[in-house]
Amino acid sequence: GTRIVAVVLGSRSSGARFREARSLLEQGFQAVQAPAPAKRMAGVEVMQTGPEMGSGRKSTGGSGDS
Repeated sequence: GTRIVAVVLGSRSSGARFREARSLLEQGFQAVQAPAPAKRMAGVEVMQTGPEMGSGRKSTGGSGDS
C-alpha cells in the first residue's frame, strides 16, 4: 500500500494550512495509480452448527474463531 502524507508548516492560519494540505493531497492522489481490482475473491465457506452440536455459532473456517 501507498501512503500519502502532507505536512504544511509556516501558514498564517489553520484555513490556509488546510487549503495547502488539501492541494498537496489532491496532487499526490493524482500521481498515484490505484491498483487494479482483484479478479477473484477467496471463497470462505460458512456453515452453521445444528442444535445437536450445542453452540449454534457459525464457523468461518478461520483459525481460532469461535
